[in-house]
Amino acid sequence: MKQRVALARVLILKPEVLLMDEPFGALDAQARSEMQNLLLRFWERLSQTILFVTHDMQEL
Repeated sequence: MKQRVALARVLILKPEVLLMDEPFGALDAQARSEMQNLLLRFWERLSQTILFVTHDMQEL
């Protein structure tokens, strides 16, 4: 829930570029999947540039 709130707080500011460094690393698999889907939906709607850094090959 904290990750969702943090993402909402940033998105409300409408930044030109969103930098995310392993944002879902501390989440369990189900929560990570939900957050990835949520982020993709926001990206599709807002057409924002998102730089997403991860070491998890499934997040690519």
